[in-house]
Amino acid sequence: MDRFYRYVLADDNGTAPCAQHGLLSLATCKPSIRRTAKVGDLIAAFAPSPFPRDMLAYAARVAEVVE
Repeated sequence: MDRFYRYVLADDNGTAPCAQHGLLSLATCKPSIRRTAKVGDLIAAFAPSPFPRDMLAYAARVAEVVE
């Protein structure tokens, strides 16, 4: 069964999550997600304040886990 991960971005300074060319990398953030996510799992990140509550920043499905 696929899992669903949800978190609020701490900030967006361009390092992580890194979204470019249709790919998303969590290489330097969210160690608990990186440790447990498997192919097929869903990840949703929401914008921090002062953005509106529950404003979706991105949603992604895990296609590959690189260790």
